[in-house]
Amino acid sequence: MSKSRQHRLVESSVDRRIVEYLRDHKFSNNERKCIEALCGAGAYALASILRQWPVLPQLYEEKIRIAVMMLGREHLDQLLDVVEACEPVRLWIRHIVNTSVLHVSELVVNGRDLMGPDVELSRGPMIGECLNELLWRCILDPSQNTRSLLLSHARIWRDDHDEHEDT
Repeated sequence: MSKSRQHRLVESSVDRRIVEYLRDHKFSNNERKCIEALCGAGAYALASILRQWPVLPQLYEEKIRIAVMMLGREHLDQLLDVVEACEPVRLWIRHIVNTSVLHVSELVVNGRDLMGPDVELSRGPMIGECLNELLWRCILDPSQNTRSLLLSHARIWRDDHDEHEDT
């Protein structure tokens, strides 16, 4: 068995035991969600970035957006407390997060826009797939969150998706 597989098995066993402990000790759902988020991959990624502060912080903005998307905005302050982030770091992270799109609901377009005359996608899972693709574009480059750019990207995505279905 490979080391990575062994690590995943141990990790999943530990995760399962933590969840059982939280359930058995009557933690609320909100408390459990918070603890799970603070032990998750997004928290680990963000903590790793913060350990490298202040080495060229602009290089990490994309990684911070991805980590906070995984962590959840609602748990950011708790993680910053746990890692004892200094005030300049907190301000920098909050600025990045507050000027970023981290959820499909924050896009300037929605499923109705994609079904409208500009893109003409059909109802169904394609809407969600396209919105997720647009979200990733905005996470990588927040300036992409404009109606005209996103609808243009959606048309390209639709055409590319149609080509793959035909083959």
